[in-house]
Amino acid sequence: MSPGLDRSRSRRGDPRYGQREGLPVERENAQGQVPLERVDKIDKSSTIDHDKKAIQSFKFRLADYVKDILNPYWEAGTISREAYKTIVKKSVSKVLASFKDSHIPTAGRIDAYLKSSHLKLSKLVLAYVEKHRKRSVSKTESSV
Repeated sequence: MSPGLDRSRSRRGDPRYGQREGLPVERENAQGQVPLERVDKIDKSSTIDHDKKAIQSFKFRLADYVKDILNPYWEAGTISREAYKTIVKKSVSKVLASFKDSHIPTAGRIDAYLKSSHLKLSKLVLAYVEKHRKRSVSKTESSV
């Protein structure tokens, strides 16, 4: 080993040494953007992550919307806590099941979907409320 060479220092992350060990060097231009040739090499997992985020975002917004519809029944004591949670889960899963994966509303279109589907969502939630109300009435009658 020559006295001027220090092999303990790593050159792996240093852009001055170019591509090393088959790994591409990721350099950004002055605006912080990755050049086009690098963008072409990005795999499809980023679009899958984006789809998962869109589904997750829609799911949370839909759950909040269903909760807003259920709140008067919860505050009046018409439904129990378990029924509340069950209705939210069933309503969200039923609406999500009606969509194909590619047709789930994106962040900008979620509000428009919720406004246009207000009547349908309300009917669905109210049907579940009636179902749980009848179930709870039949349980109390059978226990008496």
